[in-house]
Amino acid sequence: MKKQLLLISALFFSIISYSQSITTGDLDFGTQNMTLNTTVNTGTDVVTITVTGPQTRWFGIGFDASFMNGAYTLIFKENSGTIEERQLSGHTSGSALATQDISITSDTNDGTIRTVILTRPRLGTDASSYDFPTTDGSTTNIIWGYGPSGGSFDTATFMGGHSPGGVLITFNNSLSIEDFNNALSDAVFYPNPSTGKINIENGRKIKTIEIYDMTGRVVREINYLEQTTNSIDLSDLKSGMYAALLLGDNNLKAMKRIVIQ
Repeated sequence: MKKQLLLISALFFSIISYSQSITTGDLDFGTQNMTLNTTVNTGTDVVTITVTGPQTRWFGIGFDASFMNGAYTLIFKENSGTIEERQLSGHTSGSALATQDISITSDTNDGTIRTVILTRPRLGTDASSYDFPTTDGSTTNIIWGYGPSGGSFDTATFMGGHSPGGVLITFNNSLSIEDFNNALSDAVFYPNPSTGKINIENGRKIKTIEIYDMTGRVVREINYLEQTTNSIDLSDLKSGMYAALLLGDNNLKAMKRIVIQ
């Protein structure tokens, strides 16, 4: 479910934009529930970053870095604490950037895993910010780490001593929504925008429809095979933009954008 949430989040932001995006895809660090998905909208120059990590520990992601010294890093403080853009200095906490460019779209936890979706400009305002790439196939190194159980970021910021990792990542536009182009994509939702009552044409291959809000949260799950008509009623949802994930046989998936007025 965690990986699907990351994928939905990345796809959703790709769908609501009309420009090309490049993405790292879903990166799972294999410990402490730490994952990362970074998508760059090269048309709007907005970066969407989805991160998960341990609820009770601080954790961090450093971009364009093989070592801690001088690295532009996002630090997520423990227990749903603040999120900061920092420049690390050796194995110390370094300093917070003078201009904090990040905007928090969603910050939730289930008592164990903290999930954060944030955006920031592709080009950072501060001189120490990382400027995200725009070209398919671009690569960079990232580092990551998390604190000890019960440890505070401010007093235990030796990322190198707390199960750190480093990996070369690639931004690739083939990792966005191309895999979702299949027979299910022929389904047509209308009217769209609507008041929530939506007809579906050519939906015979659909088994299940999952509706996601802008934070990537599932707000409705519909067993389409049990529908007596080729329509769905979402009129009880708030006005706004949603993503409909269509699920079929043989792991087929497709995504549709829905606007409710």
